[in-house]
Amino acid sequence: MVFDEETQKSWPALTIFVKNDKDEITGAKILALNSKTCNKADVAEKSVGTISWSFAEIAQQNSKYSPVTIITKDIETALTIRQAGVEGKILCAIEAENLQNYNPGPKEKIILAVKNDVNTEKAEKVLEDKEAVVCTVKNDFNNVLKTQGLYAVRNIISPEIRKLNEKIESIQTNIQPGLCPKH
Repeated sequence: MVFDEETQKSWPALTIFVKNDKDEITGAKILALNSKTCNKADVAEKSVGTISWSFAEIAQQNSKYSPVTIITKDIETALTIRQAGVEGKILCAIEAENLQNYNPGPKEKIILAVKNDVNTEKAEKVLEDKEAVVCTVKNDFNNVLKTQGLYAVRNIISPEIRKLNEKIESIQTNIQPGLCPKH
């Protein structure tokens, strides 16, 4: 439960803990939930501790064939992608400004999966400067899940994973076609 001073009510809550590179919990995001619907309540989200440079790990890498890291801005998108059965390491940055703070391995394939209103240009540039191979997929994944189902969410992400694989292959052969077009 979380107490909201503005509404003077206690709400059930979902708490998302974030960890740094040393696997230490550094902070959390607290989302109040509607006790009847379990949807997000119309109450301001709260952050505690340090969010910057820390991420919530939603799913670990479980595919050796096509390892990819998917980073989302919000927990709802991360959980939607996980629920859709997309394989890969799924991380939640909690805040848009934190997307760029991920420390990738060399040639790590990264998909920034965010809503249409999130600007990812700086994050893409910073991650590419760290030698990651990055593309951004913008969509309201939660709405896609509700209106079109799990398969539709997978159909948005899966082609981008293939494009990243092709991009890695083209880098290795010094042919770099334009992949992951900007939306």
